Amino acid sequence: MGRLMTSHALLSINRQHIVDNFINLDHLSKGETAAVVKANAYGTGAQQIIPALVDVGVEDFFVAQPSEYAQVASLLPQNGRVYVLNGASLLDGDMLADKKMVPVVNNHRDLLALSSHQGPVAYHLDTAMKRLGFLSKDWHMIPKNPHMVMSHLSCADEDDLVTQKQIVQFQEVVENMAPERASLANSEGIIHHPTSHYDLTRPGIGLYGGVAFDGVKPVMTLSAKILQKNNLNKDDHVGYGATFTAEGPLAAYVLGIGYADGLPRHLSNQSYKTSQGLELSFLGRISMDSCVVGVHNATFEEGQWIDLIYSPEDLASLAKVAGTISYELLTGLGSQFRGQRCL
Repeated sequence: MGRLMTSHALLSINRQHIVDNFINLDHLSKGETAAVVKANAYGTGAQQIIPALVDVGVEDFFVAQPSEYAQVASLLPQNGRVYVLNGASLLDGDMLADKKMVPVVNNHRDLLALSSHQGPVAYHLDTAMKRLGFLSKDWHMIPKNPHMVMSHLSCADEDDLVTQKQIVQFQEVVENMAPERASLANSEGIIHHPTSHYDLTRPGIGLYGGVAFDGVKPVMTLSAKILQKNNLNKDDHVGYGATFTAEGPLAAYVLGIGYADGLPRHLSNQSYKTSQGLELSFLGRISMDSCVVGVHNATFEEGQWIDLIYSPEDLASLAKVAGTISYELLTGLGSQFRGQRCL
């Protein structure tokens, strides 16, 4: 699909590249591989992504909330399973009766709510994050030989010491509880920590081009149209609050994308270099429907397009400049973008 003359911005999601990234991460995994499709498949469109993954044999999926389960259940294969990470106590009888549903139990409240449930259950153990999951003092509540025990790596991309402690602790649990399945590794765990793989790995951001690994393919590209070109003079101001002042002559390009589309407002007055070599600066504050950029090593004209995200490196770089992470940028653009979408 080309860029439409009536569109001021274009967000492209490459569905095949998500599938390719899954296949590559699956090859790295020692056991089976699930797909994490919460938050509308990280903003890329679960309704389109899940069938494409099913076509290459994916059977296990993870979502965050019961409402997400209701949206994806009909897309699963006959022998598929969807693990619901949060809200086990909110699941209704019809959901629990579905053999494709596997609730994840995080605490005593969830345990009581599912006391009469006869189907498979996954038990989430807290091994470092102090987020969701049974604290170590409550692990005795979990029955022996459950369908699955799982935990979540908190620093797999940053701190080997914390990760190794989690793996050692999780291994002790696995040996003691003897589950049918054990699951610990996320995307970074798959890439950097083979001993965390166990029976089922759970790549999320890696599927969507948000982490670097051999063979990773870009999933999201973002381009914006130049609505107007303003040739600034010394001491000219740009944007609300006049937070940018030109130090000399400068071409300022007004792009048709703003914070209402998911472009972080924290990019205001920040600079970065794209993987294509463009040296971009956001001049002044990001507005609701537009932003102004300066390009320091290229010249453009009105009606042309500027690529803001072209590769996984751009996604990570832009997120870092905005003071956030690729997860937030990806899901924010995916959920808020108002321009032309291309799948």
